Amino acid sequence: MSDQMCSKAEDYLYQFGDYLRSVGMARNTIESYGRDVKQFLKFLEDEGVDIQDVDEEVLLRSLRKLTERELTNTTKRRMMEGVKTFFWSMKRTGQVRENPFADFDDMPKVKDKNIRVLTEMAH
Repeated sequence: MSDQMCSKAEDYLYQFGDYLRSVGMARNTIESYGRDVKQFLKFLEDEGVDIQDVDEEVLLRSLRKLTERELTNTTKRRMMEGVKTFFWSMKRTGQVRENPFADFDDMPKVKDKNIRVLTEMAH
């Protein structure tokens, strides 16, 4: 990352980590989300996109990049959830004008293997 971007990215990541700690997120979640957001910020730098200009098209390009890496939908979804939480916190603190995830419907679909349907007999 360029020095200027590196400094901005570090500030964003530090503030995001503070936010996650303030809402009681687990250490592993904070670390995972931090890594995911750092990768996303690197993607933005590589694409020449300012954080203020992230829109649904940029999110889709990011998702395609993750798909090119042959990641599972579960991994891609977790990574995008971290970025989604990042933008939610950035919008909440006034650091971005818009949350590009506000109307984003293209999150990777994941079948939840842990869902159990209770039948009448299970009650």
